[in-house]
Amino acid sequence: MNEESKPVEPVAAADTPAPVIPAQGGAATEPSPARDAGTAPESGSPAPGTSTAGKTVRLAPGRAGQPAAVSAAMSPEMRARRAQLAQEKAKIHAVLKRRVWLITGLLNVSCAVVLVCVYLLAVSRRMDLTLVVLGVLALDLALLGYLVLKVYGYYRTGQQAIAEHRRRQRQDRARKLMEQFGGKLSTATQEALLEFQAQPEPAEEVEPDTVTEAMYLQLKGDELSNALQFLCMTSRRGHLALAFPDGRTGDLYLGNGTIQHAETGGKAGIEAVAMMLREPAVEARFFEGRRWPRQTLGQAASQILIEASVMGDEMAAGGAQP
Repeated sequence: MNEESKPVEPVAAADTPAPVIPAQGGAATEPSPARDAGTAPESGSPAPGTSTAGKTVRLAPGRAGQPAAVSAAMSPEMRARRAQLAQEKAKIHAVLKRRVWLITGLLNVSCAVVLVCVYLLAVSRRMDLTLVVLGVLALDLALLGYLVLKVYGYYRTGQQAIAEHRRRQRQDRARKLMEQFGGKLSTATQEALLEFQAQPEPAEEVEPDTVTEAMYLQLKGDELSNALQFLCMTSRRGHLALAFPDGRTGDLYLGNGTIQHAETGGKAGIEAVAMMLREPAVEARFFEGRRWPRQTLGQAASQILIEASVMGDEMAAGGAQP
């Protein structure tokens, strides 16, 4: 006799065992060791965080909005790479801090010399002393100009070093994501996502009139779900405009690491996402920086995709019945 379904408790930490949601009409099953280890599914099998009719749906452990493979233990190479990037960032800040303290001290001494020279010029009655003071003042003003140029140079150098560090972080993150999703996306989709990930993020506030198309994708099958997980995990905010083969359109608004709003065919929220995931092919254009007109979603991205997948299976089962 089937056991009664129990509500799923939220996952508190990455090492907490993931709960299992039994599919309709079936009992819960134990999670497999392969999935707990974060291994990728075989070709043709559903990706982590998705569901098919009659099979168990397993919520992903780890941080909210991330699938199971992301919260799994990182490889030694990835750990070493992340530690190296952290050391480089700390070194950049330490060098900038030392230079700022040195320049600040020299500027204070230089300003004090200027004040002393001005005072001596005001009280001096001897021409030779006046000439000496003027010479010292000229040298001090030259030192001030040099220090100002050095401060500007250090600032530019520091900004370039930080920008290079962030670029390497983006490349590292893109490499990590491609290790997870690479086998489930076409080559063209992988190249488009990697090229987009390498672009710097825009300012926090973007004028609506200045938003341009940042990426174009042609997706088939389960690629839409995987591409959504990729974009959510990169925490890029924007509008994913979809065009379906029959002429219909759909809109997905991403932000804060998840899907904030979805709308298609007069439906919104989870139902709209479910309808989009059922499409066999879709053209997607991403406009980075656009904010969502209203919020119909906002929960963790993995939870949204799981619920939408289950609802899509129910839609397919209902449509197949006579």
